[in-house]
Amino acid sequence: MESRGEFYVLTKDGRKLTGAEAKKIPLEEGTKVVTGKGGHVRMTLPDDTTFTVGANTDLVIDKFVYDPDGTPKTIMANVSKGMFRWVTGKTARKDPAKMKVTLPIGDLGIRGTDFEALVEPNGRGRVALYAGQLEITEKKSGYTFILDAGQMVTFGPGGKISRPKKIKGAQMLEDEEED
Repeated sequence: MESRGEFYVLTKDGRKLTGAEAKKIPLEEGTKVVTGKGGHVRMTLPDDTTFTVGANTDLVIDKFVYDPDGTPKTIMANVSKGMFRWVTGKTARKDPAKMKVTLPIGDLGIRGTDFEALVEPNGRGRVALYAGQLEITEKKSGYTFILDAGQMVTFGPGGKISRPKKIKGAQMLEDEEED
């Protein structure tokens, strides 16, 4: 785990860890990572899959199953607010039910992917996909659709998700947030 700025980890048994102690804990079900203003945490798995959590983010690892060979079998995370980026490493999964990120408006099934998601405190946000595909299932309607590389969707607090639209330029969402 690499970090800068303010962050802490809540373990499933309720311990609040900061600094070097927080960086040493293994990812496991029920672990919560919380960043403050200017906080940034990058977690790298043995297969080089990376989760990057930006400032003012709450992320909970809901399920985490690894094979002895070091490849993820199941990863499920819940982001209630903030910025999250996922870049798949050597393991490209084709079963979106086994790798999923839950946002307040729905679920993202990961298919060998590089994407970012932003959930603002007011419930608005966006998902931008840079490589691979995402299978998005709206929580409100149950409607499922595919987001392709180079596309993004926006959403509002009521759970309405926009139609996919092309990402303009190569600017990353995190760069936009810093402006």
